[in-house]
Amino acid sequence: MEASTSEKYVINYADSKVISKTGALTIQNRNDFDIVVHLLCEGEPEIVSDKISSGGCYSFLQVAADKEYTVGIHAAVDTKTEIKVFVYDGKDTEPYTK
Repeated sequence: MEASTSEKYVINYADSKVISKTGALTIQNRNDFDIVVHLLCEGEPEIVSDKISSGGCYSFLQVAADKEYTVGIHAAVDTKTEIKVFVYDGKDTEPYTK
């Protein structure tokens, strides 16, 4: 696993895939640090979230329904830090409360 530097922005990708039936995916940041989420889908442009603050959530409203996405996360943390997020199908307007 690489670390980001001032010259290089590193994104770590999860082994798991996510699929939306609604055309929206919501990510909850369950960490005590900020993250940026990247969604990759074969044949589709990469989709990037705004910064998601600790305890906050972000809804991707532009995902394609019934397509598989790989989740990538960027965070300014040590390479051994575990990153915890919760992904669910649909849109949420309220931030996650710890």
